[in-house]
Amino acid sequence: MSIVGGAPKVIGQEQNQSATITSPAGINAAVIMELLKGEIGVPHLYDSEIKFLAECTPNGTVTPDMDQAIFSALTYMQVGPVLSIRAAQNAYFGGSYVPRSGSSNVTTGFNTGYTNLSDIPWPNGTLDAETSLILTGKNQGAWNNNIGYLLYPYHAADTLTLTDFNYSTATITTHVDTVDASAILTQGPFYQTGEAVKLILQDSSDILPTGLLPNTTYYVISGSANQIQLATSLVNALNNTPIAFTAGAASLGGGRGFTLLPSPALCKTPGCFTLMVYNRSTTTSNPVLVETWTLSLMNMKDGGGNNVYIADILNSETTQSTYILAIQNVGVQTDNVMDAYPRAVTGVYSNGVVTPFYFASGSDGSDLTDDSMADYLSPLYNQDQYSLKFVLDGGHASPIFQAAILDLCDPTQGGRGDCFGVFSVPYLYEASSDYLNQVVNYRMVATAFDSSYGAMYSPHVLIYDKYNDRTLYVSPDGFAASIIALSGYMPPFGLNRGKLIVNGLRRVYSPAERDALFDVNINPLRFIPGKGTYVWGDKTLAAVPSALDGINVRIALTDIEPAIKAAMESFLGEIVNDPSTQALVRSRCNSYLKQVSSLKGMKEWYVQCDSSNNSNQDAENHIMNLAVWLKPYLSIRYIVTTFIITNQSVQLNQQSIV
Repeated sequence: MSIVGGAPKVIGQEQNQSATITSPAGINAAVIMELLKGEIGVPHLYDSEIKFLAECTPNGTVTPDMDQAIFSALTYMQVGPVLSIRAAQNAYFGGSYVPRSGSSNVTTGFNTGYTNLSDIPWPNGTLDAETSLILTGKNQGAWNNNIGYLLYPYHAADTLTLTDFNYSTATITTHVDTVDASAILTQGPFYQTGEAVKLILQDSSDILPTGLLPNTTYYVISGSANQIQLATSLVNALNNTPIAFTAGAASLGGGRGFTLLPSPALCKTPGCFTLMVYNRSTTTSNPVLVETWTLSLMNMKDGGGNNVYIADILNSETTQSTYILAIQNVGVQTDNVMDAYPRAVTGVYSNGVVTPFYFASGSDGSDLTDDSMADYLSPLYNQDQYSLKFVLDGGHASPIFQAAILDLCDPTQGGRGDCFGVFSVPYLYEASSDYLNQVVNYRMVATAFDSSYGAMYSPHVLIYDKYNDRTLYVSPDGFAASIIALSGYMPPFGLNRGKLIVNGLRRVYSPAERDALFDVNINPLRFIPGKGTYVWGDKTLAAVPSALDGINVRIALTDIEPAIKAAMESFLGEIVNDPSTQALVRSRCNSYLKQVSSLKGMKEWYVQCDSSNNSNQDAENHIMNLAVWLKPYLSIRYIVTTFIITNQSVQLNQQSIV
């Protein structure tokens, strides 16, 4: 709008100077773990122990054979969310092939495992006309082999007459597969061996063939086309032992009416089938029903308006299951759409017991090397996707892995600059008879790091493992990171903020030993009789003494530096690098740093963004210079206490002391 011309007027304009700078949100900690379950290599955020254990362990609990990094994650989860990354090498999907209803093939498990879903072949080639579904575990691992399932198609009630009973062969003719392809929505595929049915009399005067009783559960033995036989038990059906019924009194009344009713009617939705998922305990092998799904091979909804299309519900991208994935054979070609549906899977008969059909060939893979552990840190470099404050070593105390964590954190090494590594010392060194030299040498020789973006702690701590009713020593990293997170910008050690709730220490270091560790930038844990166990040091791994060797200083800077950098992005694209813009930059920075100072994050500061550091040449080169001078708060590490003994004649007051 032009201000010149026209009658005199007041022109109203608006300029927003209310934008503020805020510290990065969240105190998420990342832990790389050799988990037995979970998506490999992809960070997942957990703030619930129950959800973490459900998705990352085979049976929702911790067992003695699992990676003890789990305890680092669970410890930190008490104060903040954990970004869990499952590390695994050559882990395999286990699974099963489900034939289509009209196929003569049988249900089979994988005969070998597969690293990727895309590697899983159709058993009869690319144009497989016999297989309806591939079912696999949700992710790779030997836990897949404990997943079983039963599958029941929808069946409509079928009206029969005595003419449908063949007494010489003890077979019954069903009508389900005699309709056209569209009948999938009203009838369902024909019966498969093991499915349960009942024969219901339509009139009280009706009489069944001798050997068959009304309202009694029988089990199908499927024959050719739509011919079935009945067995008195599932075991007999699977062993092909049918009932040999006879005409008996039924021959007196031809044309009688009977209803063949699916029993139990597990799938009540036309055009669908029911998939029941079981998980057997690794200790008892008893299968437990964990999920039940109503599914369709067609893009449809059930009577309640719920989507039942299998491609949406159990696909690899958005599966709603905790246990399984399904791959539909969309290319199967048959003359009857009912034939493309999966055949019933009614269990496996073994040693007199009928159990679900279990997946096969899942594998946990091989042991990870230090290099391969470090590779799983790669996704965390994406700061836009993953908010992060700490990276824990999870007790994987190796120079290669810890160096990779420092590289991730330290911007001078191409890292993020907004997070902090928390490290342990190898347990074997702490357990050695020469423990002090071993621990010191690990820090000074094996890990001669020089970075303020990490800290190291020793020794391991003794905890009670509630999952296995035992005590064990675990890495201190989860406890140390929790203390840092709860301390804010204050020094994270000492009696006021450093207390650990643990049952003991692997080594109770003497004062001289604590001195030796602290001098090489290892923060010792200290047991004080009658008081408890405490973190007794606050050094980073910076080799040169400076303000940056204090953890509280580096933690403050991991907030301040990213926050101001992010705020400055709002000035990119502006066309004026002049005093008014520079004043706005200074105002926002000063306002933010005042908030940080109120939390003891910084003692003093000075923001420089004016003509003293922005020349005309800078403006011509599209550059704005901002310098933030910071004076941090430093922790008290040493207190010199002097006791002066005086004569009786000395008056003890301020004047005499001065």
